Amino acid sequence: MSSHALPATAPRKALPAGRAQALARLALATAQARGPRLFDHLVRELAATLDVPLVLLAVAADGPGLLRTLAVSLDHKLHPNFKFPAAALDQRGPDSFFAGERMAIAWALPLADSTGQPLGVVAAMDRRQPPAVEAGTVQSLLEVVAARAAAEIERARTDETLRAVALGVSESRSGSVFEGLVRLLATILQVDVAFIAQPDATVEGGMRMLAMSCGGQVHQDIPYPLAGTPCATVLGQCFRAYPSGVQALFPDSKDLRQLGSEGYAGHPLAGPDGKALGLVAVASRRPLAQLERVKATLKIFAVRAAAEVERLRADQAQKQAVEDLSQREEQYRAIFESSLDGLFLWDEEPKVVDVNPAGAALYGHAREEIVGNTYPSYMPEQYVRGRLEMVRRALAGESTHLETRVLRPNGTGFEADLRVIPFQHRGRPHALAVVRDISERRQRERELQHSEEQYRVIFNASVDAMVLRAADFSIVDVNATYEAWSGYARAEVIGLDRIVANPQDARATIRALHEEALAGATVRLETQLLHRNGTRRELELRGVPTLHRGRPHVLYIGRDITQAKQAERAQHDSEQQYRAIFDASADGLVLRDADRRAVEVNPAYLAMTGYAREEVLAADGMLAQLDPALRARLRVGHRLALAGKELRFEISSVRKDGSILHAEVQGTAVTYRGQPHVLYAVRDSTARVAAEQRRAELERQLRQAQKMEAIGQLTGGLAHDFNNILTSVLGYIQMAQERPPAAQDQELVRDLAQARLAAERAREHVAQLLAFSRPRHGERKLLAPAQVTAQVLQLLRPNLPSSIAVESEADDEETATPPPVLADPVQFEQALLNLCLNARDAIGEQGTIRLRIVHAPAWGHCASCSAQLDGGRWVGFEVEDDGRGMSQDVVDRMFEPFFTTKEVGRGTGMGLAMVHGILHDHGGHIQVRTEPGHGSLFRVLLPAATEQPSSKARGAPATVAAASPARLRGRVLLVEDEPIVSGFMQDLLRSWGLDVVLECDPKSAARRLATADERFELLLTDQTMPGMTGLALARQARRERPRLPVLLYTGNAFDITQQDLDDCGVASLLRKPIDPATLRPLLGRLLEQGARPLA
Repeated sequence: MSSHALPATAPRKALPAGRAQALARLALATAQARGPRLFDHLVRELAATLDVPLVLLAVAADGPGLLRTLAVSLDHKLHPNFKFPAAALDQRGPDSFFAGERMAIAWALPLADSTGQPLGVVAAMDRRQPPAVEAGTVQSLLEVVAARAAAEIERARTDETLRAVALGVSESRSGSVFEGLVRLLATILQVDVAFIAQPDATVEGGMRMLAMSCGGQVHQDIPYPLAGTPCATVLGQCFRAYPSGVQALFPDSKDLRQLGSEGYAGHPLAGPDGKALGLVAVASRRPLAQLERVKATLKIFAVRAAAEVERLRADQAQKQAVEDLSQREEQYRAIFESSLDGLFLWDEEPKVVDVNPAGAALYGHAREEIVGNTYPSYMPEQYVRGRLEMVRRALAGESTHLETRVLRPNGTGFEADLRVIPFQHRGRPHALAVVRDISERRQRERELQHSEEQYRVIFNASVDAMVLRAADFSIVDVNATYEAWSGYARAEVIGLDRIVANPQDARATIRALHEEALAGATVRLETQLLHRNGTRRELELRGVPTLHRGRPHVLYIGRDITQAKQAERAQHDSEQQYRAIFDASADGLVLRDADRRAVEVNPAYLAMTGYAREEVLAADGMLAQLDPALRARLRVGHRLALAGKELRFEISSVRKDGSILHAEVQGTAVTYRGQPHVLYAVRDSTARVAAEQRRAELERQLRQAQKMEAIGQLTGGLAHDFNNILTSVLGYIQMAQERPPAAQDQELVRDLAQARLAAERAREHVAQLLAFSRPRHGERKLLAPAQVTAQVLQLLRPNLPSSIAVESEADDEETATPPPVLADPVQFEQALLNLCLNARDAIGEQGTIRLRIVHAPAWGHCASCSAQLDGGRWVGFEVEDDGRGMSQDVVDRMFEPFFTTKEVGRGTGMGLAMVHGILHDHGGHIQVRTEPGHGSLFRVLLPAATEQPSSKARGAPATVAAASPARLRGRVLLVEDEPIVSGFMQDLLRSWGLDVVLECDPKSAARRLATADERFELLLTDQTMPGMTGLALARQARRERPRLPVLLYTGNAFDITQQDLDDCGVASLLRKPIDPATLRPLLGRLLEQGARPLA
């Protein structure tokens, strides 16, 4: 059985009402059928008219040889749609569709569109054999239904095509407009080639394709000749179509032959002034069908392509104008003043510094009203803010572009193309705003596209409530959804210029938004839609500007968001409060989920840690904590917090920049969006911890300073008393040694010499005690290295056990005597002694300490300051031990104050720090060679001095003269409050021949000096006395007796400067304990200088 013809053997029985009446009734029913159930209506009417059990309407389905039903009537009831092979109508018989229904006979008629292209099939089946209706009648009835169904299918496909065309064309954007258009055009029309071309300005009679889609590939910038091509009949003329045989019509076109084109159609591109801009065309290897559809499609594409060509030309012209402006100042003014576009030059303030006549005319202002100002006050704030932002971006070097509506002072406006570009003017950055009135162009575009835009908007929003309002706010149209939601019929609201289905408080807002939409903006509002029975719906309302019958309208589209709004409101209330508190908190807040991933963080936390929000949210756990053990404890604490336990702890972490962050952390379990989380509040305690550490350190330093000050005061007092004692001891020894040789025996001489040496040693120790009690820079002297090492060995040996040997040796390579060094003997000996004592501690029970002098270039770098040492002249003192050695970690830190490897109570950590301070104060360095288990070598380096020290060994006893020196003559006023010193001094001075007058009270001595009754050749006074110092007494003596020589002695001269001595008239200063060998010649010289008696 064929699916395209009726069986010849079918019985010919007339319908009860006759063939003509049946046809008329069916034709009327199909013509009146409308809406989405059209096909269901058609099959049911046909089944009822034929009185057959089965009627179906089917079209081609996806897949070769398949049909799918659009509507099925089985036993006068609608049956679900299905797919079936087309061959079933020919080969399997009528009963193959519904097994068991026992269909005996079937009729089928193909569906075709207006060009004859197959669309599908309409079929009827009957269980009766022979059938109750004759074949001619069935044929006629099927033809009626097929014609109506084919028309509806073709209309729906055409509408879908036009909607895709309008949507695709309107969504094409700059940069790839032409490529997107030709690709979309080829897809919609199902052609092999689609292209957009314009005349080639470089070749006469030539064309250049802006874009061409061929076989799915897009090509650009393809030249071709216009003559002999169908394009010549389109350019600057009208739509042309050659459905078939195009190669025969244009035999000279090589492109048509190469493409194998059979059909061609093209539409011209025209500018606003009617000037030919180019064309858009398609070509196909098959004959073109549905030419009206092709024409409508090409027209839409031609409008969009022409607008883009015109825009590109305008951009090129505008770009050229701007480039010309920057070349020369003279050209700038000519072009600036003559430009038809409005030009506004902005400076860096920003304010307008220049405007051309066109710009002033566009806005309706005089030039003087614009120059020197910014935007006028009548313009909306949002408008001004956006335009000034464009100016600032241009001043920063960025070009901006905007198409907008511009307001004038009189309330009118115009559509404008606004470009703001960077511009150098007189060596300074400026912004040039170029304003072009595009009102006419936009109006033409809207007129061309209003039907397509209205169609697209309506179909995009077809499931929502829609209201179309005119510029005067009157209702032009509403859809069925609006009628259902509002309860008002369409006829009730058409023409109303008021709001009938929205709350009273929203009506003024909607009116205002209406004006904004008429100005070109898409507006949005959330409001309510009221049913006339009082029920309400939450509504998302959008107002879209559109053209309806050539006039501006606004299409309002309302979407029901009642349920979403209820959920959103509940969530918003909760989250709004949370967010405000969260962001405003001065403490750092971070919200973590059950896996410890951060899901939210506040600005305070980001500022505290230095990380960006994205880094925190993307991290697994804490970014700022690197300690694995602490991470493990934090994970345990997080689980406890999730279980409801509140966490409180302090943490030391690392910021992004590497600095230390101390923080107090509190963790609290919370529920966030239905899931358990922990909210951590982090308070930065870095400053507090640092302050506490500083306070503790300062307190420790204060305690240490107070302790050292107390020890120093005690030490100073003891040293002062010892000085007085030593003064007497040394003096009496000196007096004994000065006796005539006949009065001495040799053993007594030796004993006195040893006693003097011991007293000298005691004096040195007292000097050290005084230096400790009152820190000072010691007196530096030229020292022979051998004398230094000898003195250190003498101090060291009593402090060593017998199991530790000491060796002293000179450098084997040094044959000459090492040069001297300039140093404070006490401080330098103390530094060497500290190194020797450290060597003793490193050796332990048994070993050897080697102390040697070397005179050789330095090697390597300084161990305490890391300075690289050159090969200058140095004198080295090496202390070497065979103890346990040191690791590199200890070497790196051993010069730090308070660092020690000794057990608690045995070391202060100050020994090597003091060595470092002494050496660097002397311009020296220290080097270290050590290895664990192989001992250590410390080399102390001091710069070699150029002078030579005194040959007299420090501490050697004074040589006793063979004969007593000449006796002294004169009257001396001695002022001393200590009996032990005053008694010795009287004996000493009288033994030298002097007449001594003793005063134990300095004030009494001052009174004696103030009278002229007594004669004195010299004043000898102690410094530290009750009631008056020696300097004060000397100052008074200078006033009373200006020529009286004054000799001052003291046990602590650290606070006395030379200026003090000069101001008080002190001739010389001696330090206790007084050395008689130094005192006697000094007295002789002073007495000689002041030999003339004083009244």
